[in-house]
Amino acid sequence: MTAWPGREIAAERVLDVIGHNPMRHFYLIDGVLRMDRDLVEALERCLAAPLRAEIDDIDDLLAWLVGCEYVHDWRQFPTDDVWVRPDDFERTRRGDCEDHALYAWTWLTRMGLEARLVFGSRDGDEHAIDHAWVALHVDDRWLLVEPTSKAIDTMVRPLDSVAAYAPRWSVDATLVFYEHLR
Repeated sequence: MTAWPGREIAAERVLDVIGHNPMRHFYLIDGVLRMDRDLVEALERCLAAPLRAEIDDIDDLLAWLVGCEYVHDWRQFPTDDVWVRPDDFERTRRGDCEDHALYAWTWLTRMGLEARLVFGSRDGDEHAIDHAWVALHVDDRWLLVEPTSKAIDTMVRPLDSVAAYAPRWSVDATLVFYEHLR
């Protein structure tokens, strides 16, 4: 793994940083809301989700994401913090930031790219955790992938050019977790 600001931490420490398990819910299309208390197992299931979209490269992924609808959890579920598995997101093409980010991260890692699922704030508040995005390492530099953007030209930017994004924690494809401190 190429160096990027952040200190490797145990998955249990992520729960301490954020105060709860963010992957505590998955809403399934058949209407069953299942509790999932283990962060690592939940992420493993996301990475193994059966995806069927015809996506061969980053350009295909970005074009696919542009066609998805951003919808707050409270508008589509009986609770305000639901993480939709990538296969369910693929079927509905609706979700909020973590649903878009989980989907993008899953595809980027399947492409063999070095990517991290990142949680933090995009308004510069280094203590808040209110947004999710992807960090992608390509050609010896880190890029920010904003999967909720609906314009391809603003979806991928150099990570060092987006100071408003303040990461708190991230996870790579091998499920190594990182805490980010400023």
